[in-house]
Amino acid sequence: MKTVRTFLFVAFAACLAIAGCEKNVSVQVDSVVVEPESLSLAIGEERVLSVSVLPENAEGTVVWSSSNPETADVTQDGTVTAKAVGETEITAAIGGKSAVCIVTVSENGQGGDELDIALEVLGSGLYDVDYRITADPENATYLTGAVTKERFSAFASESEFVNDEIENIRSSAADMGVDSSEYLSGMLKSGSSEYTLTGLSAGTGYVLYAVGMDADFTVTSGIVTEEFKTQEPQADALFLYEPEFTDSLGVNVTVTPGEDMGMYYFIILDESVVNWRYGGADEMVNGTLYEDFRATVNELVVYMEMSVAEALNTLCWKEKQIFPYTRMIPDSDYYMIGVGVDPDTGEFVTDVYYETVHSPESGDLSEFSVEFRLGGIVLNQIKVVTVPSDKMVRYYFSKTSADATEEEIIAGIEALIEGYISDGLIADANGFYSSWCSCGSDEFTFTNLAKGETFVIYAYGIDNEGGIGTELMFSEEFTNE
Repeated sequence: MKTVRTFLFVAFAACLAIAGCEKNVSVQVDSVVVEPESLSLAIGEERVLSVSVLPENAEGTVVWSSSNPETADVTQDGTVTAKAVGETEITAAIGGKSAVCIVTVSENGQGGDELDIALEVLGSGLYDVDYRITADPENATYLTGAVTKERFSAFASESEFVNDEIENIRSSAADMGVDSSEYLSGMLKSGSSEYTLTGLSAGTGYVLYAVGMDADFTVTSGIVTEEFKTQEPQADALFLYEPEFTDSLGVNVTVTPGEDMGMYYFIILDESVVNWRYGGADEMVNGTLYEDFRATVNELVVYMEMSVAEALNTLCWKEKQIFPYTRMIPDSDYYMIGVGVDPDTGEFVTDVYYETVHSPESGDLSEFSVEFRLGGIVLNQIKVVTVPSDKMVRYYFSKTSADATEEEIIAGIEALIEGYISDGLIADANGFYSSWCSCGSDEFTFTNLAKGETFVIYAYGIDNEGGIGTELMFSEEFTNE
């Protein structure tokens, strides 16, 4: 018995020792991140850097330091003060890990003189501006865009504005789950060229800007700016259209009807549809749009058993509205079309009024991919969520049997589109994808799965002509047990 008691006492003491050791175990630092990763300041400017340490309960205190305190120094709360022209590394260190922010200090806070940029406004419309950039050297890259004068004037300095634009780009990249440098690379321009910015607001003052920048967010020139104002809408205009593009090949058009407009009809159509369906803009204005509209009203009256007034209330609007349009054909002209309608008879009571807007360019098809997120099969149906690597690329996804070959899938799609075209339902492949493609994350529930059916979800990117622009991508196999 004595031996047993001694063993139990020793074991109990060992447990206490282990428990005590666990309480004193320190949590090691896994990673340190400093934001922003690069910064441009003018002499005398200050900026507070942020630091993130993982895990959050890691022991230790962040220590800040500057490799060149004569250029810029840093306090232990992360406040950087620019002192003299030059460059320095601001380091945040803790637990054997560290991260760096590259700080460039210049007289005006806009980097060096590696790039010489000249900016010229060529002309502005209601919702767009044409401008020219002359850059030297031609292979240097730069960031360009336009912001309202109100927003630009809210910054204390031009360098503060540039740093805010950089942070916005990093934030957008993080929201999309992409590398910030790759995201910026898609925005940067190079060489001397003419550009058009669309989606602006009518009668508004803007500041057009260009600043030299590399893909690692290093600012390589001072910012150049030019002010302009979009045209004022005509006082007697039938409609005011204000298009604003989304980040997934879509546009939201705010439509403000003119005074005393009792009811109006509004649609958005791409140029190819206007040419195919109406024979061009002139023919659309001079009668074919009205014929199409009346046919739609009659269908609602006959097949939905609506009165004419009910049909008109379904198709038309009376107040200012925002109209969303998605799945746009990249780099194409679209017509914003409106017309006043008699609320009792459905007759057009004004001229057909339209303006055009140009859709954004597509993303990079060469590196496009889609992530499939499939839930379990419930009641012979399955929900599929697709997450694309680039919201600015159109893509198509559907279900097929697990043993179908890529050649069979492609042949089936092409045959389906050709059938729609031969039946006169669409003009071309883009007419099919304007209804069935996706941009950005999407979800769809596939129903009526057969018992024992084994299937996969496939997807592919679509090029500007409506062709299959990437290799087919497949999900894992699923079986409806």
